[in-house]
Amino acid sequence: LTASPGGAMQRDGKHYQVIVTLTNCPCMVTVTSSTGASESVEVK
Repeated sequence: LTASPGGAMQRDGKHYQVIVTLTNCPCMVTVTSSTGASESVEVK
């Protein structure tokens, strides 16, 4: 899992848009994929 604050994230070959700002890690963030599906992932 790779992520940047307020930017793009890639996991399992799929790209997501991080819709929250990462301030503390590890933390849980909600991401939305290009298909509109949302899920919560842990960013370490």
